[in-house]
Amino acid sequence: MKEAESYVPKMQKVRISFAVEVDANMIKDYIIDLGTNETVSQFIKSHMQASAIGVLEESLINNGYGYNTVELV
Repeated sequence: MKEAESYVPKMQKVRISFAVEVDANMIKDYIIDLGTNETVSQFIKSHMQASAIGVLEESLINNGYGYNTVELV
């Protein structure tokens, strides 16, 4: 009897690069309200990454694919 093959996911790395314009003073005020010690650049980068990953994963989930399919490397 033939042994079942195990499923091995094929991972692909994709580099995404973009620029956004923001009101730095507004972001600084927001960072102060949050009480974090991030710079404006760090704050925007971390929030943009989290948003992008969340949107892509939710789209995959809503179309019948599994959880935890996207990972930041």
